[in-house]
Amino acid sequence: MTSIRAVRRAFDLLTSRSEDLPVAVLEARPARLTSRRIARARALVPAREMPAPPLDRVSLRVRSREAFIGEPERVVDDLERWWQILDQPNVVGTGVGVRVKDNKPTEEPALLVFVEEKRARAELSGAELIEASLPPTLTGGPAVSVQVYEIGRLEPQAFASREVIQPGYSVGNALSGDTGTLGAIVRRGIHRYLLSNSHVLARSGLGVVGETIVYPGPVDGGTASGDVVAALAEFVLFEASASTRPRHVNEVDAALAEVHEAQLARVRASIRGLGRPSGRAKTRIGMRVVLSGRTSGITRGSVLAYPAQVRVDYPGVGLVAFSGQAVCTRYTQRGDSGALVLEAKTKKVVGLHFSGSSTGSAFTPISTVLERLNCQLVLK
Repeated sequence: MTSIRAVRRAFDLLTSRSEDLPVAVLEARPARLTSRRIARARALVPAREMPAPPLDRVSLRVRSREAFIGEPERVVDDLERWWQILDQPNVVGTGVGVRVKDNKPTEEPALLVFVEEKRARAELSGAELIEASLPPTLTGGPAVSVQVYEIGRLEPQAFASREVIQPGYSVGNALSGDTGTLGAIVRRGIHRYLLSNSHVLARSGLGVVGETIVYPGPVDGGTASGDVVAALAEFVLFEASASTRPRHVNEVDAALAEVHEAQLARVRASIRGLGRPSGRAKTRIGMRVVLSGRTSGITRGSVLAYPAQVRVDYPGVGLVAFSGQAVCTRYTQRGDSGALVLEAKTKKVVGLHFSGSSTGSAFTPISTVLERLNCQLVLK
């Protein structure tokens, strides 16, 4: 059976930008490679790794970080073919995972290709067909199983309270009307902040520091006249793209709002319905997760793929491509965006939920979120 290690190696190669691809080096075999093929192959290699001899004296040996993966001509062709497959509009992401049967993860490692809609083979052209396995040229070993998983169109996604300020309840930006879930209370020194998504608190990166944050969110009746609890303090900007092959350079959809001093006595770190998290845990394929969302309440799911790349369409911003995410069975609805994701068994924090569809949900590992926002979870 294919190993997770082999799947990860193939995923790294398929999702690398040119400057990140494995090393390629040289041998003089002019008969083996045309100038066009040399130019194509050289485009896949960092300039600092390439030797100086004239093109007609260069040929390539391409290898993964750990094993030789094939003749250069074949590697280049296979990479281009798979890049074209993953660039199709119907493909919304890909990730390292296990095959799914009856909507439950199995123990068989596979590269998962997430699509908006599964279509009958007869309806697809040859270029649109997603192959059942990755060839050895891209795996460094045996072929890797590929499973197409219909996840729908990923989009940014309310219990409401006016009593305590507590994760799991509705929160939002008074100016935009956007409403989602308060994920956690975090700190920097003596200051306390609300943690949620940028598309909940910061108008998907279009907000201005100081904007009014209301609790509950506007959709649930929160108003700037009576429900102001915090001010927008920081958010991570998106790099959006109109390209058919966007750069997966975005890592988080996250923002902080500083709690007003007069509201600090109302703040609670425990999550509605789940209590206080017991710490932090690393994301694992197959892990059972749980969250408390503004819309869904307490829900559970399983990690299907990690790490994964996904594309999310943000209204008013455009297509935002993320890397390093976790894709799960569906555990959310609209309005759950911003909720903390916990390991179901230990109640340790694993991530921040940010997008979902009719058949799947996605979160960002909590370590990435806290590092980018330079803050710490308040657990007591």
